[in-house]
Amino acid sequence: MKMITFKFKPLLFLILISCAFLNCSSDDDNPSATPPNNSGTNHTYDITVNGQRYNGEVDNVFGTEGENGAITAVSTYGHDNGKTIIGISLYNNDIWIAGTFEYPDGQDNNISLDSNSDSTLEFAPNRDIGYASQSGTAKVIVGQQLGMPPMSELDMEFDGIFSYTDDNGDLKTTNASGTISINLPPGY
Repeated sequence: MKMITFKFKPLLFLILISCAFLNCSSDDDNPSATPPNNSGTNHTYDITVNGQRYNGEVDNVFGTEGENGAITAVSTYGHDNGKTIIGISLYNNDIWIAGTFEYPDGQDNNISLDSNSDSTLEFAPNRDIGYASQSGTAKVIVGQQLGMPPMSELDMEFDGIFSYTDDNGDLKTTNASGTISINLPPGY
């Protein structure tokens, strides 16, 4: 059986964001009277791992389960002491993607994914094996930001070396690259 190995920091961040959702009142359910054009549009991913391509769409749902096991995807966005902080989560029966990105404001075209940086990207295509960034870069384009907690549209390109655990339990590395697009939830 293949083991999925992930870092704890992204999961902690996403748990905190999920708790913030639970604390929202019904007044926060529709923070925008005029939703942007891509509010509710499906999320997309196109990832290549060592020549194997994984791509598809994830149903854009909010507070409910969507098609193929999709749950609420998030892209949260904020600033703190001259740094941009972004957290992402995208999930259905075919893919699991999570990441945290912390970088100096204005550096969004060259975010380090080195294992000792404050940014990490992790994913598990087909839910059978997990990959965690060890080195490389990401370009993150943050679109419209709305609501509380602050949600954002996000387009990302990445390329780097990712670690995974093989069938024998040995830690290996491989090349991975791709694009991820997360849209605002329906009604935002």
